[in-house]
Amino acid sequence: MAGFIEGEASFSITKIKIFLGAPSAAPKKRSHRARKTHKVGYQISIEFQLVQHSRDHELMQTIQKYLSCGPAKRVTLNNKASICVLRVTKLEDVLNKIIPFLKKYSLHGIKLFNFRD
Repeated sequence: MAGFIEGEASFSITKIKIFLGAPSAAPKKRSHRARKTHKVGYQISIEFQLVQHSRDHELMQTIQKYLSCGPAKRVTLNNKASICVLRVTKLEDVLNKIIPFLKKYSLHGIKLFNFRD
């Protein structure tokens, strides 16, 4: 499974500005409403994503069950091709399942350096 991750997985960290003002003053473009948990005006999200051809959907479901996190869904691209995506966005799952797996079954090459960052 580490080989799949080496070849077809990615990690991303996203910082989204949260509007903390009055609702009537919120910007029209893609703004996010603040919650009580937003203390600094930003929401940070982390995502682990593994992508395979849709013919490997059963394999992706097996990986999802093994890791016990994230849905493995089919996604159609360009009205023709389809892929299967295992997406893990819960911080607890990334910290307690994905990262320990990758520490135990080490990556190699450029993904190892990206993982360490």
